[in-house]
Amino acid sequence: MLGLFLDAFVLIILVSVLAKRQSSDFSHYFLVSFGIAVLNFIIIILSANANLGLLVLPILAFIDGLIIMKYCWLHFTKAMLIAGIFLAYRVGFEVLVVGALNS
Repeated sequence: MLGLFLDAFVLIILVSVLAKRQSSDFSHYFLVSFGIAVLNFIIIILSANANLGLLVLPILAFIDGLIIMKYCWLHFTKAMLIAGIFLAYRVGFEVLVVGALNS
């Protein structure tokens, strides 16, 4: 559960840093980013049961980018850049957590 709030916080930071001239309302971003974090959590859990993790990740990044573009009012390229960086963070975080738990 803590991971959902951490994901939302990281996404808020990414949007506010990379799109500070286009960003408008900080509280609105928390709701959008928390929704994206919950969506990512559900899709990753469903794909983990079916062993589709690597196939789902690019699709998930594209969906995240479209949500960021629509609800945070960003251009397509900035939204996809933020979604790509967020995907890299998610994969890195999962690798670190699994590595820490296995050692």
